[in-house]
Amino acid sequence: TAVPRQVRLYALETWYEFLKTLRQPHFIGGVIGVPVLFYLLFGLSLGRGASGPKAAEYLLASYAVFGTVSGALFAFGVGVATERASGWMLLNQAASLPATAYLAAKILTCMLFRAVIVGLLALMGTSAGYGMTLRAGDDFAPVELRRTRPPQLTSGRNEQALRHRRDETVRSTVKGVIEHP
Repeated sequence: TAVPRQVRLYALETWYEFLKTLRQPHFIGGVIGVPVLFYLLFGLSLGRGASGPKAAEYLLASYAVFGTVSGALFAFGVGVATERASGWMLLNQAASLPATAYLAAKILTCMLFRAVIVGLLALMGTSAGYGMTLRAGDDFAPVELRRTRPPQLTSGRNEQALRHRRDETVRSTVKGVIEHP
């Protein structure tokens, strides 16, 4: 019965960490509110302009990344630093909470808030009426990035020389990184 007890411990620690973070108004306003507000202001308004729905899709992806990174910085980074400075980590050690449960709860909380942020943005993007659709398995990623070829600025012979020089630079850089202690 040790495994279910451990699973329950991890699940409870994650749930209480999620609730603790959810109850912090500065976190909710800054991490969830800012990307959603920016997408409302810029993403949806640009979707109506000359740039069309593609701008709204790119901004959806950009603000989803922004929300994910800021959530990780504030829920994990600032949270760990604050709890360490206040002595909360010592109390957890005295209560025999495994360090892995503490870290797993922080990481899973970041992932839960990522799902909330990206879900809200995806809901706004699909309900705005720009033809944006989400398909199963997309992981809330309606933006299809296409690999485009850069414009031709050189003649064919110069292009070969530039490509060779670029390849040599990449090889020497990789070699330097691998061989450097």
